[in-house]
Amino acid sequence: MKPFTAEAVGTMLLVLLGDGVVAGVLLKKSKAENGGWIVVTTGWGLAVAMAVYAVGPISGGHINPAVTLGLAVVGKFSWSAVAGYVAAQFLGAFLGAVLVWLAYLAHWRVTEDPAAKLMIFSTVPAIRRPHLNFITEIIGTFTLMFGVMALTAYRPSSQSGLTPLLVGFLVWGIGLSLGGPTGYAINPARDLGPRIAHALLPIPGKGGSDWSYSWVPVLGPLVGGLLGAAPALSGSLLRIPFSAWVDTTGGRKPFLVLLLLSIVGMLGLFLVVYLLYPNHLTSNLYPMLLLLGVLSGCGIATFSVGISQVSYWYPLSRQGWALGTYAGIGNIAPGLFSFLLPVALAAWGLAGSYLAWLVFLVVGTGLYYLWGKNAWYFQLVAQKIKRDTAKQIAREEYGQEIFPAGSLIDSLVLSAKVWKTWCLVVIYFTTFGGFIALTAWFPTYWTSYFAAAAVTAGMLTALYSILTSVIRVVASPYRIGWEARTRLCWRCVSC
Repeated sequence: MKPFTAEAVGTMLLVLLGDGVVAGVLLKKSKAENGGWIVVTTGWGLAVAMAVYAVGPISGGHINPAVTLGLAVVGKFSWSAVAGYVAAQFLGAFLGAVLVWLAYLAHWRVTEDPAAKLMIFSTVPAIRRPHLNFITEIIGTFTLMFGVMALTAYRPSSQSGLTPLLVGFLVWGIGLSLGGPTGYAINPARDLGPRIAHALLPIPGKGGSDWSYSWVPVLGPLVGGLLGAAPALSGSLLRIPFSAWVDTTGGRKPFLVLLLLSIVGMLGLFLVVYLLYPNHLTSNLYPMLLLLGVLSGCGIATFSVGISQVSYWYPLSRQGWALGTYAGIGNIAPGLFSFLLPVALAAWGLAGSYLAWLVFLVVGTGLYYLWGKNAWYFQLVAQKIKRDTAKQIAREEYGQEIFPAGSLIDSLVLSAKVWKTWCLVVIYFTTFGGFIALTAWFPTYWTSYFAAAAVTAGMLTALYSILTSVIRVVASPYRIGWEARTRLCWRCVSC
């Protein structure tokens, strides 16, 4: 199966199960009639998880044009494939809606309410105020995209382990917390494709397809997807200049600047959601939301600053342990937070989740401000001591062994001239590639050869992923030559 076909099949499965649960709740004489909002949101969450599990290994399991567009914006998906993916998603959504119509064929005639029939195929706002509904869709899709980026940032692909299930939980949480005003389309294909099917299918007493509202669940998710991708984009781009900044002032100042910018962005987003959502938000606030998203993503760039700062503090003989510990623990934390994200969203709502992360960010920044220090060389330079003298004092009195090699370009050129760097590139490519392949394959392995349930297979895969990060910390002293490792880190920081 080709990726485009997989996207069509995945979106068809999404709409079949998602619109199907709505049909079961709304259509007369259905055994699920009057099942309620909990049933609807649960059905949609499971529909997302099942669709991503089904086609993720082939296409990545986007099943949503907003996700496809957002990933393309941050460079995680080829622009050349965007049009094909989006077309496949709209086609799949249309076919899924047709299958729902067939599955409930006997129930359309006995259901008199035309509004209920339309709600099965597309979203209908609880209070019809299109511009406010538009803002609601932006917020919902921003939350979806932000969550997807977080859940997949430290995983090789969106179909690995528990990730599809966690994305399903995320959609479930969005439905419970943010779905009330509009029915949470958060996916242009999921709304427009079935809306077209509603217009074309011979449904008795169906009424109009409400085309005057159709722009809201299409444009809102697209804008929200771009907003959700903004933090990842800013975090990636800022790694280059801020990692270079460490060589001139040390890591403390760049680290604090990035954290403070992230706090400003998160505080702004929290206040917007807490004070303005949903009744006082307008489309005029979109530029501000985009800016706040970019600021929130600044914290992502702290990884590159931390690599350099840690490296300066430790001698050559301890570099493997220091960098391995830093990176290993760093790989564990995002995995743990990815489990907590859907739970927090469902328990505390959108504003509460933003507040919790803001508090965590402020406390962490405060602790770093109190205890974080530059290496001795940079402390001496800050005391107006000449750089050559500071280097000598730091080496002789404090035992510092690593010093700035010059500009970022100088460091990269120096790295490229060392043959060990290229050997380590090959080794890293092979070993890390193996890690990615195993993480992607293990769910299939456990289910195919041991008949393990999907959740069990996902948990075993997550155990493997976390265990490898722990081993990275423990085994880091047994490293290949520090020189190649450190210079490769410089190159990775700049990429």
